[in-house]
Amino acid sequence: AGILFPSMPIDVISESDTTALLDGNLGIGLYIAPYAMQMAIDKAKKHGVGFVAVKNSTHYGIAGYYATMATDNGCIGWSGTNARPSIAPTYG
Repeated sequence: AGILFPSMPIDVISESDTTALLDGNLGIGLYIAPYAMQMAIDKAKKHGVGFVAVKNSTHYGIAGYYATMATDNGCIGWSGTNARPSIAPTYG
């Protein structure tokens, strides 16, 4: 119903050595989130810390998967999201 799109570009809104803000353009979070986490990992490997935020993304699946991407690369990972009111929270 026009709330998520399977093949939207990921735009870099702003970026520094250690941070970035991405716009997912309402694309599916399942491809946006790995891109963002890999960007954070690359920044952390080069500069000691990396933080990437995404706006205009949709459902991205299991948050723990993205944190595990970081730990598999020798980093500490954190991942979180919000959701539209149309997506029910776990258990509720």
